[in-house]
Amino acid sequence: MKKRFGGLDILKHILAIFVITQHMHSQSRFSIEVNLYLTEIINYINGAVITFFMLSGFFFSTKDSTKVSIKRIFNRTIIPYTLFSIIYGAFLILYQNDSIIKHLLSFFTLKGSAMQLYFLSFLFLIYTFYILYFKAIKHLKFNNKYAELILLLLLTCLSYFLPTVSPTGSDYKLIFLYTLSFGIAIHLSNLRKQNKNKFKKTSIVLILIYLFLGLIDFRFFHISSSIFLLSIFLQLSEKIKYFNKQFPGSGGVFLLHTPIVNFVISIILLKLGFTEKSNLFSAIVLTYFSTLTFTILFIKIWPKHKSILLE
Repeated sequence: MKKRFGGLDILKHILAIFVITQHMHSQSRFSIEVNLYLTEIINYINGAVITFFMLSGFFFSTKDSTKVSIKRIFNRTIIPYTLFSIIYGAFLILYQNDSIIKHLLSFFTLKGSAMQLYFLSFLFLIYTFYILYFKAIKHLKFNNKYAELILLLLLTCLSYFLPTVSPTGSDYKLIFLYTLSFGIAIHLSNLRKQNKNKFKKTSIVLILIYLFLGLIDFRFFHISSSIFLLSIFLQLSEKIKYFNKQFPGSGGVFLLHTPIVNFVISIILLKLGFTEKSNLFSAIVLTYFSTLTFTILFIKIWPKHKSILLE
């Protein structure tokens, strides 16, 4: 039986719930107190997208040719980015009177028509960068291990000297932080294939390094916690038999949860008498399960097109 990283699938579902929570702010449905309460929660889970980039990096591969690899990542990122930018853009233009120009600019500047879509365009850029980087390293016959470490050091410095208010979002300066998290996972994945003990020791060292750097730049705390989560949930995959299988659906939850589903559910709950925190937490739960259900059904009915929902 092929070994599955079910623990990492579970982690993706947890991260998807975190991302839903990040996108629940509303001045019309929640009081200032509840929005502030939500902000406090988000401060602890704001590294969810960083962890998503790290998980993507863990499964990075250069086995195929450059052309095939770039074509594959294009199909898995830019096609759903384009499709859902059109869907969400059309909805917001029709029902919220948004400007067509605004959404065209968002699309061509890689931010998309919904607040989560930048992940796909940024992921395409980062993945393509690493494909070309390792191709160049191979051509120059430079040691891969040193090439990885030098790049991680450079990206850490660039991330530090390009500060941002938040560790998540479509700010272009965050690309360096996202590229760093992606690269750390590539390095750890390569180590794990060679020697699991080296993987464990290096993970601990990196957790401590970025924990220390987090005292200087809080965003590095999220890098540290992402490495920790990656290590823990990998252990679950290896140690617990139940996790030796796939748990699909998190990609669809990430892609579908906003800007329509979570807000529509919250409005319906409000009309049913759910207010403030009861509305907030009920909307998060219902958004997760409704988008998960839709994704699972989509996968079963159209398995060949599951990549549209990031599956």
